[in-house]
Amino acid sequence: MNRWLIYLVLWFVWSCAPSNNRKEKSAKFYDINGLVDEQIHWLSSISPSVSKTATINGKKEQRRIRPMDSVGWAKELTIFKSADINRSILSDSYSIAESIDSNATRVVYQSKYPASTEVEELVIELDKNRKPVRIHARLDNSNELFNSAKIIELNFRDVEGRRLISSYHTEGWQKMISKDTASYVVRSEITY
Repeated sequence: MNRWLIYLVLWFVWSCAPSNNRKEKSAKFYDINGLVDEQIHWLSSISPSVSKTATINGKKEQRRIRPMDSVGWAKELTIFKSADINRSILSDSYSIAESIDSNATRVVYQSKYPASTEVEELVIELDKNRKPVRIHARLDNSNELFNSAKIIELNFRDVEGRRLISSYHTEGWQKMISKDTASYVVRSEITY
């Protein structure tokens, strides 16, 4: 066989392999994006309602959101994808500390270079079956014109045999040059 034919066969075999397998092999940290995408899929198929309480600069507002489709859930949960640290450029940017007991595992990813990474800390709590219980992240984004910090959290429970989000919240502040600091807290509870 000539080399060209060997390369062609190898390329074909590699390209036919499911892309998920290639992605999993390169993932060094917990797959936040995959988890959020999976949640969007299940939430849009179940159509639960969401009670939201938002407090912005001390002003509180509450509302209930009717069931959403996958586009609505994607918009609702997009902020949690900002906690994804599975990018090749970040592969050596986090230390990993894992503690395991008989009922749970706690994994903490701590930035080694907080000035150059948006996600300062990511905490993943898993049950004894390695299903998510809680995901908590602290993010910081600063430049010469804008400063912001936020804490985001997802909480999970079993619903109809699946591990789904039960509540989520974001809180933080942002400050632009020559503007007042704006602070916010948004808490959301999902009713199945």
